[in-house]
Amino acid sequence: WCRSATGIVFASSDSLEPRTSRALQQRITHASDTEDLLSLLRGDACLDEGHAVSCLSKLAKLGYREQSVEITKLVDLLRGRLESHELPPKNLARMTAAVASMSLSMPGLVDSLASEAKK
Repeated sequence: WCRSATGIVFASSDSLEPRTSRALQQRITHASDTEDLLSLLRGDACLDEGHAVSCLSKLAKLGYREQSVEITKLVDLLRGRLESHELPPKNLARMTAAVASMSLSMPGLVDSLASEAKK
């Protein structure tokens, strides 16, 4: 897929080893504060789309409301999948909820999410 300036690498879900995938999901699930998740995004994280959406959702649940460089890059990567109509409904719903909860103000993002949700 692609690499962002934050070091995030997007990989297809079948390219992650099951053990790596489970460990990554556990790290996201058990993160106790936003810094745990932001450090994951600052490192050389290899995330598939599902883990990326999980990370965004968990940040929202933990009350993160800043539009940091890491969040902007993560949302931009997911937005590419959204705009190419490749974001599965489950991930679309989770991303929409997280974006709304975090009150992200990225031009056109809410419109793109709403448009894709109607399809």
